[in-house]
Amino acid sequence: MQADHTSWNWNQSTILIVEDDAASRDVLSRRLQRDGLETLTAADGPSALDALQLRLVDGVLLDIGLPGMSGLEVLRTIRQAHSAELLPVLMVTAFDEAQRLEEALEAGANDYLNKPIDYPIVRARLKAQLERAQAAHTLQKTREREALVLHATNDGIWEWDVVTQRLQHSANWFDLLAWGELPVPDTIEAWMTRIHPDDLSETRQTFERFLFGPEQTVLRLQYRMHSGDDDYRWIETRGAALRDTAGQLLRLAGTHTDISALRYVNRVTQLPNLQRLIDRFERYLRAARHDPQACASVLVAQIVDIDHQLDFASGQTFGKAVEVIAETLSGQLGDGVLIGSGDLASQIVLLPQNPRLDAAALQALTQGLHDAMSRGVQILGRAIFPRLRIGIFSGYAASMQVRQSLAAAQFAARMAQEKGLPTQRFDAVVLHAEERRKRLLGWLREAVEDEKIEPWWQPILYPDGGLAGFEALARWRGPDGQMISPAEFIPLAQSAGLMAPLTDLILQRSLAALAQWRTEGLVCDAVYTSVNFPPAALLDPQFLLYLSAATASHQLPPSALCVEITETDAAAPGESMESITAQLRQQGFRLAIDDFGTGYSSLSTLNRLAFDTVKIDQSFVRGMLDQPRLHEMVRAIVGMARALGLRLVAEGVETAQQAQLLDQEGVDRMQGYLYARPMPENDVRRWLQDRSAAHPSAA
Repeated sequence: MQADHTSWNWNQSTILIVEDDAASRDVLSRRLQRDGLETLTAADGPSALDALQLRLVDGVLLDIGLPGMSGLEVLRTIRQAHSAELLPVLMVTAFDEAQRLEEALEAGANDYLNKPIDYPIVRARLKAQLERAQAAHTLQKTREREALVLHATNDGIWEWDVVTQRLQHSANWFDLLAWGELPVPDTIEAWMTRIHPDDLSETRQTFERFLFGPEQTVLRLQYRMHSGDDDYRWIETRGAALRDTAGQLLRLAGTHTDISALRYVNRVTQLPNLQRLIDRFERYLRAARHDPQACASVLVAQIVDIDHQLDFASGQTFGKAVEVIAETLSGQLGDGVLIGSGDLASQIVLLPQNPRLDAAALQALTQGLHDAMSRGVQILGRAIFPRLRIGIFSGYAASMQVRQSLAAAQFAARMAQEKGLPTQRFDAVVLHAEERRKRLLGWLREAVEDEKIEPWWQPILYPDGGLAGFEALARWRGPDGQMISPAEFIPLAQSAGLMAPLTDLILQRSLAALAQWRTEGLVCDAVYTSVNFPPAALLDPQFLLYLSAATASHQLPPSALCVEITETDAAAPGESMESITAQLRQQGFRLAIDDFGTGYSSLSTLNRLAFDTVKIDQSFVRGMLDQPRLHEMVRAIVGMARALGLRLVAEGVETAQQAQLLDQEGVDRMQGYLYARPMPENDVRRWLQDRSAAHPSAA
């Protein structure tokens, strides 16, 4: 056994003396002991080997000419268990044994001593060998510590020899990369060939700037590395340079760290992120392309209708909800489908790994996803019932491109959400819709900038025919002369970030028209204009100042403007909405909740927010005569509003019978085709003039 060399010095060393001559053995042992060393002695080879099994020693003095088991045989046995670097063996030889010395050195002897023993020479040579062994022990322990640290941290060590241009890595690094039998890259260029093509250019440029920058001493790179299992891993490479006084590189070394757990995870949902899914999908396509019949599919599931179900105060965050939904879907699908996050936190991307997944199997898969959601998922002990809008793109793997396929599935999911469909496949119809969307988006940007979108007004009347106000509605005639539906261009404006300038355009022109009509005596001072605002506008800290400045610039009081908010937007939790609605009312602005009955607000929402008007959605009004249930719902909405002291507007009134019934129920204002369709400014002027001529007091 070898001694523990944690804190070695000469006086703590133990030496085994193997000598068959008792007198010589005793003399050498006493001399070493007087010099501060501990000694063990053995008269033959077997005794020496037994001693090594029982005691820790730092060195061996071995007589080459032992009887029985020779010194050479003992040496060879020692070397089977102990290396020459860690346990030095010095052969002791007589002059007539010198011819065997070469054989001993080849067998692993560290040095030799001639008989008769000259003790100063013994001491000097033994001390030199013990010091070398100590250095070897220290290096071994350092390497063992490094190996433990590297194993615990997923790190590897690398070093680049500037002279030979050779690159060396610690062995554990290639184990972490699942390198297997692949050739080990031993040059920088060979290493670069394993970097993902999307990361290669930047990585190479950064490395070269570091090499040729005399002031550069610390290197840091992040890139994806193609590993031995045909996958990619995110790697962070750090290095430190030693340079001469002229800035020339002398030595470069550092560490590699696998940071895939950071770079391949969506921080909101804790699911594999989109980049991870793209890299895995590329791997799947590479493996499947040798088979011309192999199929590939991308599914994008847009999660809807969960915000209002979450209890944020109890820790039910949106990200946690998406994570649990993904786990539920994964349990439904098993290991054959990769699941992760899409571009948006509300998107889940699913990548089936079955090359024989046909249309029928794909349909069954998507139906299974919808069924799983209909059963509900548990978020911190509370069940919620999300809905999915799934977009699908599928085809033969040999012809598929990763990013185009993903974009197609995302677009199909958006189409499914806009149409209210559970599932939408990307096909020729969807492709046509996407081409139209891109064309409209280009037109829309120009239309907003050139103020080609204009307000049309629809009157809001009292049951007796008196004019209460107008709702300003955005209308747009495209460059081809055709009217483009707001149902088409408003969502497009929302997704393109154009709602703020579009809303401002409608607001300013509406206020200007109202001010002009008041000046001309076409309307009385109590008539107002109503404009629908997106939630982002209301949450802007400058929103109140913005509205005040807008009305003042047209010499109108705040009461001339009614701020409309859709029910879905109003139902969003948070104190900001409470604060801004209260401030709007305090300043004198009117405030209406639009499309009431179609969203998820409740009595508490109406009580919490400072609305003065509830607008009953047209879907209730149009069916109330034929469907008693809808009639009862209208009656309930009226009763709720009256209990809270709120006024009411019924939208979509088209017949006199509807108007009469609404009047009987207590609705005090109405809006719909029975009275007037939305009109451009000139038509509104004529409509007002005709009213004034027919009923001078109607304005």
